[in-house]
Amino acid sequence: MSITVFDYGGSPPINNQSVVNIQIIEGNTCTTSETFFASDGATPVNPMAGYPLVQITDNGLLVTQVIAYSDSPTSMGTTGTWLADFTIPNGFNFEGQASKVLNLTWILQGVDGSIYRSSVLITVLPIEAATEEDDDEIVTMCPINGIKITVPYIVNLLAGDTASLTVYDSNNALTTLKAITASQKNTSTVLEFPLVWTMQMSRISPYNAIIDINFPTATRQVFTVLYAINPSIIGCMQTLGTSINKANQVETIKGLQFRDIDLLNGLARGLDYFNNIPPSLTSFNGQNMKGGIREGWLTCSSIRVLRAQLQAEGWFNFDFSGSNVSLTLDRTAAVEAACTYYESLLDSMVRPLKLLLAKKGVISGDGSYGDKLAFMSQMGAVGISNTPISRARIMGYPGMGY
Repeated sequence: MSITVFDYGGSPPINNQSVVNIQIIEGNTCTTSETFFASDGATPVNPMAGYPLVQITDNGLLVTQVIAYSDSPTSMGTTGTWLADFTIPNGFNFEGQASKVLNLTWILQGVDGSIYRSSVLITVLPIEAATEEDDDEIVTMCPINGIKITVPYIVNLLAGDTASLTVYDSNNALTTLKAITASQKNTSTVLEFPLVWTMQMSRISPYNAIIDINFPTATRQVFTVLYAINPSIIGCMQTLGTSINKANQVETIKGLQFRDIDLLNGLARGLDYFNNIPPSLTSFNGQNMKGGIREGWLTCSSIRVLRAQLQAEGWFNFDFSGSNVSLTLDRTAAVEAACTYYESLLDSMVRPLKLLLAKKGVISGDGSYGDKLAFMSQMGAVGISNTPISRARIMGYPGMGY
């Protein structure tokens, strides 16, 4: 016999003789399918009465038990194939372990009184396992690349699952794309979507996106953001990461890590901050920031990221005192000092820069004029002007001595 477990509706049929185990995440409903045949391998086995049972046990202790149903309302089990939906509840007791291995068993009593059983091992993972890798994988891309998104579900396009991506700019739907490939990665799936012209303009502000996943027995939605970034923005990410995390600290606590998503969010919020700092309002888009404009933008971005980091450090710092040892972990003072330093640059550097930009009429664009600020400043101080010569001199009218 064979047993099929659809984790979120997406796993392909699996023969229980060769499977070691199947991974399922707590808090989700899964569908399992089984086909019972007689010894000839072709004649369906019909139940004596009622319907087959599916039991999930943990070292012999019953976790849940459900009644199966026919794969077709009209067949009433004459095909030998049955389906059953079961849920691993939220708050499942893992007893301090990273995962629990359970036994899923089908039980059918045939018309002749014989008991038919089949079983498979399933591994239940905490819900954090589904998002652990996804947290580290923000969608970043240059215009030449496709769109790859990691979702915390097992999606099998060959088994009939479908996935579509709708891209929004604010509340305006730009396009809807169909997944072209799906690569399973542990308990997650990497979906690849084609890149269309609506996403080929790089920008620092993200697009909103909704992924609709349709399984044979269920549907799921995932919300994410898409960053269409270019090499200039990537360079700013690296510079920002170096300035605020010179120690290259690697944390096991995700809330304290400087991830790509944190740097990109910091750049986006920092750009809004920079554009709205008085004495002048600007509307730079961050696509190619250079020179002084780039430096002012990174200063504002550093403030945004470090202020968020200060809050996280405050949540996770701790003191421990024992009979022979005392341990204190508190980095808030260092983060606060860095915030204060960058905020001091607002009055000494950023505001004068915004005033100079307003005087020269540079209040929008991609920020590439930032590398010309020194020349612009000299022009304003000396008052040099360059006026075209007159047409009369160029044409050389008769009688002018030419």
